[in-house]
Amino acid sequence: MAGFLGTVVDAAIGWMVQSILGSFFTGQMEAWTREVGLAEHVEKLKFEMRKVEMVLAAAEGRRIDNKPLARSLDDLKELIYDSEDVMDELDYYRLQQQIEQGNGSNPEGSHASSSAPSSTFELVYNATSQITSWASCDRKRKRENEGPAHSTIMTFEVKDDISKRINIIVNHLCTIGDSVQRVLQLAIAHPIATPSQSQIIARNARMTTSVPVERKEILLKYIRNKRFLLVLDDVWEDKDRSGWDELLAPLRRSQVSGCMILATTRRKSVAKLLGTMIEVELNGLDEKEFWILFKAFAFGNENYEDHPSLQSIGKQIAKALKGCPLAAQSVGALLKTSISYKHWRRVQDKWKSLQEDADDILPILKISYDYLPVHLQRCFSFCSLFPEDYQFSGERLVRAWISQNFVQCEDPTMRLEETGQQYLDRLVDLGFFQKVGSHYVMHDLMHELAAKVSLNECATIHGFQSEEIRPTVRHLSIITTAFIKDKDVHGPNEKFDKVIQKVRSWHKLRTLMLFGQSTENFLESLRTLCKEAKCLRLLSVIDADISSINNFLSPCHLRYVSAYGLHLKQFPQPLTRCYHLQVLDVGISSKFAVPTGMSNLIYLRHLIAHEKVHHAIACVGNITSLQELKFKVQNVGSFGIGQLESMNELVLLDISQLENVKTEEEARGSSLIDKEYLKTLSLSWEDSSMSLQPQAAKNVLEGLQPHQNLKTLKITGYGGTSPSWLSSTFSVISLEILHLEKCREWRILPTLEMPFLRKLTLIRMLNVMEISVPSLEELVLTDMPKLEKCIGSYGMELTSHLKVLMIKNCPQLNELTLFQSYSSFDAEQKSWFPSLKKLSIKHCPQIMYNFVLYF
Repeated sequence: MAGFLGTVVDAAIGWMVQSILGSFFTGQMEAWTREVGLAEHVEKLKFEMRKVEMVLAAAEGRRIDNKPLARSLDDLKELIYDSEDVMDELDYYRLQQQIEQGNGSNPEGSHASSSAPSSTFELVYNATSQITSWASCDRKRKRENEGPAHSTIMTFEVKDDISKRINIIVNHLCTIGDSVQRVLQLAIAHPIATPSQSQIIARNARMTTSVPVERKEILLKYIRNKRFLLVLDDVWEDKDRSGWDELLAPLRRSQVSGCMILATTRRKSVAKLLGTMIEVELNGLDEKEFWILFKAFAFGNENYEDHPSLQSIGKQIAKALKGCPLAAQSVGALLKTSISYKHWRRVQDKWKSLQEDADDILPILKISYDYLPVHLQRCFSFCSLFPEDYQFSGERLVRAWISQNFVQCEDPTMRLEETGQQYLDRLVDLGFFQKVGSHYVMHDLMHELAAKVSLNECATIHGFQSEEIRPTVRHLSIITTAFIKDKDVHGPNEKFDKVIQKVRSWHKLRTLMLFGQSTENFLESLRTLCKEAKCLRLLSVIDADISSINNFLSPCHLRYVSAYGLHLKQFPQPLTRCYHLQVLDVGISSKFAVPTGMSNLIYLRHLIAHEKVHHAIACVGNITSLQELKFKVQNVGSFGIGQLESMNELVLLDISQLENVKTEEEARGSSLIDKEYLKTLSLSWEDSSMSLQPQAAKNVLEGLQPHQNLKTLKITGYGGTSPSWLSSTFSVISLEILHLEKCREWRILPTLEMPFLRKLTLIRMLNVMEISVPSLEELVLTDMPKLEKCIGSYGMELTSHLKVLMIKNCPQLNELTLFQSYSSFDAEQKSWFPSLKKLSIKHCPQIMYNFVLYF
């Protein structure tokens, strides 16, 4: 364990300080703190944090085995967290005053002091009551659990309390910072050799669970009275003997001879529990085969023969990995970051220090972890909260990282989500994650590594025998399966209560995630504890009504709330006071009554809910950070298309009921042309809408011209002719997908001069007679009674990339460039449509008569 928890004067604390200084100590915050009389205290805090930053920068990356220093650094880290919480509270006050003044959509609005709900200040006051405990400040706190009923002036008591807390933090920062500096100076002058760490030998292969124990009934149905081979892959459960007996008993009683159960596991205790008759220990790859694999990871496209000095080092490292593919991927990716003798020798020297335990692979994986930049270390270690073999949604994971302030944008042209995706892609490249389809998974050894390196900050409660949870833990996950199974899901769970009462850091928790079924009665157990969890930034539950605990949540820090899987009837009103909220995920199937005040969530970036929830948000234009919106135009100011004017962070936008927009000027009020991040746009008119004349409809669509960065465009139910910007060379030059449906007045599709267009879909375009299409991957033509010609604008190139071709109900279509240049011989030789994966042609008599298709 020492190899994982030894003190390293790394960039972690300094990175946190830089993040806080960049996020909170802004000109806007300084102006506001001057107005409320806290500028002097905040400036002191800023000064001390700058000192901490300089002290740590001088010793970055040094390992120093000095217990007093280790304790001082731990205390310093806690103080930095406390500082961030206090500044986050002040920012919440600022937002509350800004919103109450009516400047909610303008982050640069007035800073003047105004009325603010006294009980909200009480919530913030209580949120950090535990911060002062380490300074022996033992004052009683009054807790207020209900929402504010009226507004009062910011009280002297509240300002005085905040100033005192900041002063305490400043004093301790000063004291501990000086102590750290003195010890660092001594340690750097007389460095102590680092202790040896475990050498790595790998024997284990990647395994995934395939037959959950709870599906035994289905299992028995298929194997009863049959000879079977049952494979239990990647088995970890070694405590629930009764569960295994229940599963295996009927299998052992089988009267059919020749049956076998094959179990794979990394735990000998599992083999013993199952009563294994024959054990087969898997060894690593053959040395020669392993070297081929290792070279591929370490050299990439580089010719390894051009680096004879590196070959020697590489072979020594590869030999030490004992044939483990995961180690080859992890260490190889690390070496590949710099194909240089100096870098490879440094990695080799670090490996040579691992001499304690020849059977432990984790230290060699930790070498790769140690070389990660701090922000990637934090993102990776956070993932220890998820269950083993969990399939990550990339979007949800990145949003969770953002909620914890792990993602920092250095490029002002990039969104946080884009930067976070780059983080994830980099972790995949380095072998810490694997991409499987549209999801990501973490190898069980990588999950174990994440748990080791995050031991002080992350913990998981799984069953009644959970390991001790350290008082410094700030991120907690609970796997509810064992607790739900132990008792009636509708009754109290005393054992669970005893387990969670062992958590001593509820007042510090920033993350609480529940995996598995979470009934209302189960959440009842969390109510009292949530009263203490005043620093929560992320709350995630599944199949549970969060209204059972939302009244006990502090709105101050919450940034991510996920409660998908349940059909909510009423959106919890208190959440409308969570002004820092960035993500609200209740699932796209959830429909609920939208309360007043939703537009106060001015920092909301993602709302995952049914489209009717989107439609019902009045003054949605205040939520200028929102990135996905399904907007229904209504003849009411708070739902007019002008609401979209300042929403320039939108990435996906669906606008319906455009018949309620009457003029081009009104349409231009949406400012679609200014939305440079907009990638997907859907524009629709109701089928029954005939109120606008074709020219008036065209004028409206002209006013809805999007930014040239747009990738996907869908137009439905439009009653005019083609807008000028669709055929313009530069208007939608980046377009990749075009879908036109029920556009009744279009007769000739304009020449599509779109070099990146990949997919074209035309449905019920009743008057279109001719189309000219570029080289595509997908072409869909459906219900087009007057279409006669489909001509390829790039000649024979049209067929080389085509993967999907679907033509249906086009009775007049008789000229199709796709077929004219090819003979039956081409089809037989498969040179016709070489990339084609799906072909469907129905009810097109002219084509079927003139061209015979062969495969």
